Amino acid sequence: MAIQQATVTITGFVANDPVLTETPNFSVLNFRVGSNRSRLDMSTGEWRDIGSCWIPVKAFRALAVNTHKSIRKGDKLIVLGALTTEQWKTEQGETRSRMVLEASNIGHDFNYATTTLTKVPRTNQENKTDNAAVQGVTLQARPEEDVNQPNQRQDMPVDDDFENNPEI
Repeated sequence: MAIQQATVTITGFVANDPVLTETPNFSVLNFRVGSNRSRLDMSTGEWRDIGSCWIPVKAFRALAVNTHKSIRKGDKLIVLGALTTEQWKTEQGETRSRMVLEASNIGHDFNYATTTLTKVPRTNQENKTDNAAVQGVTLQARPEEDVNQPNQRQDMPVDDDFENNPEI
């Protein structure tokens, strides 16, 4: 069993074109997520940028292949994973390191866009997962669903208990 690590969640945008690398044993995807922070200036009522954070993200196997097929530079994402430290030596022999988010889950941020899901067939063998990811199967809407109609939940009554209860 793996050692438990705290899961980190970041939201932001894809900062560069994702790079997919195929190794003999698995696929690896590398990209960066940029996250801009802002704060409300109470004196002017305007939002002010207070800095950006750039986070390298690494995904493996089927997650790498599926993500590479699904995201582009500029897309808004939500990424979950574990922070790790990568170390290497430069040509001059200096040791360098950086923090990297090893992703366990990656998805589009639906506050900013919609997406269409393409289901990938599952396999029992881990080493065949990358091949299965390449053979996506498109999900179809159920016959009773009209994807061009507004969400049926819009017709549901509003649960105003939350909005009217200041203690929540």
